[in-house]
Amino acid sequence: MKRLKISLAIAAAIALVLGVWSAASAGATGPRFVVALADTGSVQQTYSAQGTVARVDAMDATFTVSGTVKKVNVSIGDEVKAGDILASLENDDLKIAVLEAQTQLAEAEADLYSAQHPSSSGGGFGGGGGISGGGGGSTPTQPPSALNPDTDDLKQLYAAIAAVNVATDEWQVKCDPIYDALHVTEDGDDTGAEGSGGDDNGGSDNGGGSDNGGGSDNGGGSDNGGSDNGGDDNGGGSDNGGDDNDGGSDNGGGDEGDGDESDAEQLASITADDITSEDLAACGDARVNLALANAVLADYYNQLITNGTIEGSADPSGEEEQPSSGGGSRVPSASGGSSSSSSVSESAVARAKASVLEAEQALADAEDDLAESELKAPISGTVGALSLTKGGSSTGTVTIIGEGAAKVTFSLPLKIRKLLKVGDAVTASPVGGTATLTGSITTISDLEVSGTAGDNPSYSAEALIEDPDALLPEGSTALLSLVVRTADGVVVPVSAVYTSDEEGLETTVRVVADENATEYETVPVTVGAVGGGYAHISDGLEAGQLVVLADTTEPLPES
Repeated sequence: MKRLKISLAIAAAIALVLGVWSAASAGATGPRFVVALADTGSVQQTYSAQGTVARVDAMDATFTVSGTVKKVNVSIGDEVKAGDILASLENDDLKIAVLEAQTQLAEAEADLYSAQHPSSSGGGFGGGGGISGGGGGSTPTQPPSALNPDTDDLKQLYAAIAAVNVATDEWQVKCDPIYDALHVTEDGDDTGAEGSGGDDNGGSDNGGGSDNGGGSDNGGGSDNGGSDNGGDDNGGGSDNGGDDNDGGSDNGGGDEGDGDESDAEQLASITADDITSEDLAACGDARVNLALANAVLADYYNQLITNGTIEGSADPSGEEEQPSSGGGSRVPSASGGSSSSSSVSESAVARAKASVLEAEQALADAEDDLAESELKAPISGTVGALSLTKGGSSTGTVTIIGEGAAKVTFSLPLKIRKLLKVGDAVTASPVGGTATLTGSITTISDLEVSGTAGDNPSYSAEALIEDPDALLPEGSTALLSLVVRTADGVVVPVSAVYTSDEEGLETTVRVVADENATEYETVPVTVGAVGGGYAHISDGLEAGQLVVLADTTEPLPES
C-alpha cells in the first residue's frame, strides 16, 4: 500500500508523525496509532500551472454556438466589466436539448440498474418514456393477485410504491411547468401551449403512461388512472386521470403534494425566458429519481412473480454511487441488500455503465451550449465595435477595448482538462511577485499538443487575466492556480488515505474503535476532491469515525 499522492507539503503533520516514530524507536510507550476524527467540511482542489504572457489591448467576443440573436445589451461606447452579458440568443431549443439529454441519462441509469438487478427488466413495465416521460410504464398499485406475499414483502413493495409516488410528485412540481413553458409534448415536438392533450396539455403535463402520474401516485384506483394510465391517447379522458388522480382540472390540483405547493406555485406561471439552468438541473434530478424508483418497483414486483418473494431490496444506485446531473439526491431504497438471485451479466453492466458515461457527457455538452447562449465580456473596457443585431445571426462580434489585460497560454494534462471548462476562474501571479490577479479560461483546445498523444496527452489553453497595472509583462511567465473540484461532506487528513500497490486499484482508510486500539479495520472509500491537506470521502466513511494517520509499529517511511 502507498499513501495518496498530493502536491502539498504538510510540514506540521510530518513533524508530528516523525516525532511519534522517534518516540517509539526510543522505547517510549503509548498508543499504537496516531488518529484523527473524520469530520465534515469543504475541500477545494486546485491545479497549478505556468504560462507565457502576451499583453492584450482589445479583444473580440463571439458566440460559440449558432442561433438567432434575441437581445443586444450594449452599444458602441458603453463601459463594461468582465463577465457582463453583452448579448443573448434565442435558446428555447437549447433548453429542450438539455431536457432531451436528461431523458437519455435517466434511461441510461435505469438500464444500468436493470443490468445490475436483472429481475427489474421483466414483467412488461418499467423504463422508457419520451422526453416528458417519467421513466416507467403501468405501475401496479397492488401485489399480484395470484400471489400471497408475506408481511416483509408487502412492506418492501408498498415502500417502493410510495417512493414512486414521491418521485412522481417531485417530477410534476419541478418539470411540468418547464415543459409547459417550452410547449414540449411527449415526443419532444413544439406544438403550442395547449400541447396534444386538450386544455391541460395532456401527456406532457402529467407524463402520460410513463410518468405513472395516475391513480397509484395520488390515491387513485386500482388501475392507476384508467386501464392504461393515460396510455395511447397520452392523457385521454377529460382530465388525465380525473377523479383517480385526486385532483381537479390540472393533474392532481391542489390536493397533490402539499409539501411542494409553494414550489409549484412559484413555477406555475413561468415563461420560457424564466427557466434557469438551476430549474433544468432540478428537473433532471427528478427525471432520474422517477426512472430509478420505477426500476426498483419493477424489481420487487417481478421478484414476487418469479420467486414468490422479494429476496432482497435493491439499491437504485446499483453497486456504485451514480452521479447526478444537478447535484440532487437519488430515490432511497427500502433497505439494503441484493435485489435477486438472477444472474448478473458483467458485460451487460459494463455496457450500461459506458452508456451512462456517454449520456452524462452529452448532458454536459448540452448544458455548456445553453450557458454559451449568453455572450459575456471577456475583459473590462469600452465597446469599440459591434456587429450583432437583434434578430440577426450569431456570427457577429463585440469588440472590447481593454483597460489592461494579459493573455496567458498554458497546457493542461488530460485528467485536469476533463474537470475544467471555458469560463472557469483563474488566479495568476508574476514569478517572484506577491500580487494575485484574477481572470478566466477563454479557450481549451480539442487537439493534443504535438508530441503528447498516448496515455498522457496535454492540451493547450488560454486564460485572460485582468492586469491594468501591467504586472505581467509581455513574454514573462505567470504562475496560475485553477480550481478543478470542490466538495462538501466527510473529510479526513490526506495522510489517512492509502492506495493499493496497483495504481488506482483501491483506495482505503484504516479505522479504529478508539484512541487506544491495537487493531485497525481497512475500509474501502471513494475519494473526491483533495486539497489543503484534506481529502473528501464521498463514500465508505461517516463523520465521527476515527481514522489512522500513522502506525508507530511500522518502519519509518523512506520519503
